[in-house]
Amino acid sequence: MARVLIAGCGDVGTALGLRLAADGHEVFGLRRRPGGLPPPLRPLVADLARRSTLDVLPDGIELVAYTAAADRFDDDAYRRAYVDGAANVIDVAKRLGIKFRVSKEADWANDRDAADDWGAFTLGVSATTPLDMANAYATLAGDGMYCEPTPIEQITTKAGEKLDVGHSHCTRATSTNVARAALDAARCPVGDSSQLGSCHGATAPATRGIVKHPVFGKTGTTDHDKTAALIAGTTSLVVAGYLVNPDYQDHSDRMSHQIVNPAVWNTLADFMKGKPKVQFKTPDNNKIAYGDQRRIPNVECDPIPSAQSRIDSAGFSVYVGQTVDSACPAGTAAGTNPSGRTIKGGPVEIEVSNGKGAGGTVIPGLPGTPTRPPRRR
Repeated sequence: MARVLIAGCGDVGTALGLRLAADGHEVFGLRRRPGGLPPPLRPLVADLARRSTLDVLPDGIELVAYTAAADRFDDDAYRRAYVDGAANVIDVAKRLGIKFRVSKEADWANDRDAADDWGAFTLGVSATTPLDMANAYATLAGDGMYCEPTPIEQITTKAGEKLDVGHSHCTRATSTNVARAALDAARCPVGDSSQLGSCHGATAPATRGIVKHPVFGKTGTTDHDKTAALIAGTTSLVVAGYLVNPDYQDHSDRMSHQIVNPAVWNTLADFMKGKPKVQFKTPDNNKIAYGDQRRIPNVECDPIPSAQSRIDSAGFSVYVGQTVDSACPAGTAAGTNPSGRTIKGGPVEIEVSNGKGAGGTVIPGLPGTPTRPPRRR
């Protein structure tokens, strides 16, 4: 069974997640306010509009359902949720060298207002080539510089003079730090270790051991395993392999990673054999990976209005979430999720105490206020 992410887990996403969970899948529900998300859905607190909050995403996700909703009922909010996000993803793909060779896809790709009709693109479903994808990944390894692919390595005159003609044309696709952070996240799926965080699973774990060099990459499939792919690379080479039926896309065969994965990692291993191991570079600072981390106020046992005010004043997006077992009086704040530190402006849930095991009595006329001495802050 698959690990599934429901991105934007509202009414529709929750209903989908429950059905998938009933079929045996492991389902994660991502939304800004996950309080009350029914089990067995696993809540993730993040804002799809804030890239810096998405470090909560688990490794090994195999399927994604994008069911996000606008945060307000107005035209600007709807545009941000359904149009601008998809259009921005397509713009990045273009900068990384992805070509749109099917006429309908080219129309979508060249019209920002039509991007919302192309939801499948964000899942990687489009008519592209292994060379396009290998070069897009190589752009990350090249610190964000995209270079047009060419079969020419060097042109030299009879006298041994090296000519500039024939060199690939290069442009900056993304910043160095963004490229390094994205590459680091792509090390987990192929069995390597992240330098900026930790890995919790892999989809092609044998890659690192077979290549015997630092590696990054990603596997991919489409519905009913009609295609299977692995892209894997080092600091000097990226290999992309597709297992597809190019003549009949609606075939009934199930493509196997047991076939395409070894073809990719063995090719990469043969090329890298005997070459020095070169580690990937990390961003100049950790903010690109972790964001601007700020301390969350300790609001344990505070009245809810007071807890909300303190967290809001600290610069976070605060909301009241689920009720939990706590030693605090019923109706007060049991704590926060997350606790300790999180990204500036990120969502913080106040968990409400149900009073089970509360350590103090409630002062008459002042609900939710414990009689024990106040804590030092």
